[in-house]
Amino acid sequence: MMPRDGVAQEADAAVNSARVRERLSEWIAQRIEVAAPIAAVALLVVNGLGFLWGTGKSTVFSAASMVWQSVLLLIEAWIMRRPSIRRYAREVGLIVASLVFASMVLDGWVQGEPTTSALLLAAFVLVTPAVLPWGWKSQLAFAAMGTVAFLATLALTVGVSTGLSTPWGSAIIVAAVASLGIAMQLEAVHTAAIEHALRQERERALYQELVDRAVEAILRTDINGSIQFANDAAARLFAVDRQELLGQRFFDFVAIPTREEVVRFFAEQYRGNDDRALRETPIVDAKGNRKWASLTVRTLRRGSQRDGFHIVARDITERVRIVEQLRQSEVRFRSTFERAPIGIALVATDGRFLQVNGALCQMLGYSAQELCQRDFQSITFPADLAADLALVGECLQGLRDTYEMEKRYVRRDGKLVTARLLVGLVRDSHGIPVYFVSLIEDITERRRLERELAQAKEAAEAANRAKTMFLARMSHEIRTPLTGVLGMLDLLRSSALTAEQLEYVETAKSSGETLLALLNDLLELSRIESGRIDFQVDTVDSHRLIHDVCRAFRAQAETKGLGFELAVAANVPQFVRIDPKVLRQILVNLVGNAVKFTTQGCVGVEVQWQASDDEHAGTLCLVVRDTGPGIAPGEFEHLFEPFAQGSAGRRTGGSGLGLAIVRRFAEACGGGAWVESEWGVGSTFHVRLPLEVAAPRQPSQQTSAAVAEEPVPAGARKRRSRRVLVAEDHPVNQMLLRRLLEKGGYEVRLAGDGNAALACLEVERFDALLLDVQMPGVDGLELTKIVREREARGECFSRSGGTVPIVVLTAHAWAEDRERCLQAGANAYLAKPVHAAVLYASLNQCLPAEQEMEGEPARVA
Repeated sequence: MMPRDGVAQEADAAVNSARVRERLSEWIAQRIEVAAPIAAVALLVVNGLGFLWGTGKSTVFSAASMVWQSVLLLIEAWIMRRPSIRRYAREVGLIVASLVFASMVLDGWVQGEPTTSALLLAAFVLVTPAVLPWGWKSQLAFAAMGTVAFLATLALTVGVSTGLSTPWGSAIIVAAVASLGIAMQLEAVHTAAIEHALRQERERALYQELVDRAVEAILRTDINGSIQFANDAAARLFAVDRQELLGQRFFDFVAIPTREEVVRFFAEQYRGNDDRALRETPIVDAKGNRKWASLTVRTLRRGSQRDGFHIVARDITERVRIVEQLRQSEVRFRSTFERAPIGIALVATDGRFLQVNGALCQMLGYSAQELCQRDFQSITFPADLAADLALVGECLQGLRDTYEMEKRYVRRDGKLVTARLLVGLVRDSHGIPVYFVSLIEDITERRRLERELAQAKEAAEAANRAKTMFLARMSHEIRTPLTGVLGMLDLLRSSALTAEQLEYVETAKSSGETLLALLNDLLELSRIESGRIDFQVDTVDSHRLIHDVCRAFRAQAETKGLGFELAVAANVPQFVRIDPKVLRQILVNLVGNAVKFTTQGCVGVEVQWQASDDEHAGTLCLVVRDTGPGIAPGEFEHLFEPFAQGSAGRRTGGSGLGLAIVRRFAEACGGGAWVESEWGVGSTFHVRLPLEVAAPRQPSQQTSAAVAEEPVPAGARKRRSRRVLVAEDHPVNQMLLRRLLEKGGYEVRLAGDGNAALACLEVERFDALLLDVQMPGVDGLELTKIVREREARGECFSRSGGTVPIVVLTAHAWAEDRERCLQAGANAYLAKPVHAAVLYASLNQCLPAEQEMEGEPARVA
């Protein structure tokens, strides 16, 4: 099997041989085109001379033969012009020659004189190889045809032996042999010439391909810089067509500021002998775009004469742009590094400072030269060094690339600087750690301010707690006597009074209730501001709550002669998730203000629901309109602030806390509250509350402790009265609770403190315990815990068996007070002052149903 290189060489040889044959055929065709017409003319001339001294028939036939031969030669020259025939020029020439020779034989036989035929044949045989380089094989066939034609002429005229014996007869044979040598020599010469031409063509094609495909622009100019040759890259560089580029001056494309410098450079090249490169030469292309090129220029010499310049130009515009960007980036980095307001340092992996900026030097009190002679370990506060080194070690081990920490530095003057340190590790292309980049921010002053703010916040919170405790204490101190006042007024109102006396009692009771409302508002606002507000979110029947609130105020509005309208949109969900106290308080404050400030016209309440993308959520929109006096323009800004009152509020009274509580509650729920008003026309208050839609809740088996009941008239008949132990240290409240319970049909035992109550429990059982929270000695909560603990051990204090119901009374009104009472074991919690209906409802709720007696107070749903 032939090696691969051998196959390739044979293929190349075959291609070269075919191309040589193709060129020879083309050359033969070209010669035939020229020689055939000349031969035709020569035959006609010879025929004309023969016709002048010839005679008779032979001359006419000879002329016709010569014309036929000339026509054949002309036809041969004509068909050689066709490309499809030229490749067969050798074969066509042999065919035409055979026909010419046949015509000569016929002409020599008719004339009977072979002399003319011999001369013509000898001339054709000798001239043909000199004219047509078709090779010795073709020439051998051509000479053979001529010899055969000559022998045929001799045979028809004088005989072969006779003709060959004559000098002119054998001349044709000699010419045929000589023509073979000429043909061989001519073929070798032509083949060598063609092969040389093919090699030159291949070299020129290869050179042209290299030049045209070169990335660099290649140009040749004369000594004046006029471009005489340019490749495609040069055309692209100068943005002009390649042909249009020829003849233009190279220097015209050089940017004007550097043109003279480039001309001087070419002049030095012209005078010198070595190649030179002129880097970063700005040029301007035909479209006006500025570019950069690196030039390599060589002087072209022919002997001692200099013909021009050979220029190789590489487009380095992008490289120059990148270098310029890098330079600008370095300038920006250096400027940022030096002018940064925080300290920046490049730190070696062993801790040495490599480069520092001015801010760091100012922070630490060292010069840049001094810091670069130290490491960060030597200026770090010893207590903070271990943590820093641990993080550095993690970075060097590849566990992390960055870290952040706070640490303290020791200044040159010995003072401590607290700094926030952000460090990043820089690695080389092989992942080897090179250095750290550290950003060091001085936060000493910030930490001092934070400490001061923390202290101020703590002081403010302490003051707020003190205020809250003061309010709670005042609430307790005020509620305790207020309980006696309102309770006694209730008892007095139920007695036989004259109309004047009843009016005095009602006025006193109204004033007491106003004082209680103010106290409640103050506590509610204090809870909100102190952040102690705790929403008890539950499933609420919004329709029922809204109608209940509006029902109470509708009666007040009708008493004042006002119209009252309530419109609840159909899409308002019935059950929502919210603290019912919040929704009730918002409605009570808004609707109560509208009824209070409106003297004529009407009050309208509108409830809408704005759905959201979530089908289980939306916004409840409450709108309360009135036709009251309106709000003066200057009062809008402070209307929702605590204790802020409009001019109408100052005339009608009020604490100025209701709207502040409304807005705080709305904002705590994620909504808002605002007002629209026109002075003298009326006001419209808006509240938006984002809520969740809830599933309907099953009806509860328990009745709220706040359900209103009407007091039961005294003297109601019972089979067996209920026995209640009342533990209360205040004499007025003792008398009040005793009277209220006795009027409700209860049998009452009084105890002045917790110890006395325990003594009563030792000797007697009760249906319920009514305990005041704050008592000397054992208070109500402690007494509740003692009772529950002893019941857990098996003791019984209830007349009906099981655990005895406990209702706790307290003058504290915080929500957490209620939770504390219930967690201690109480069944119900009542805040002072206590209304008779609420007291009866709480006791009835706690007592078992089977203990109800004839004549007992009826429960009101």
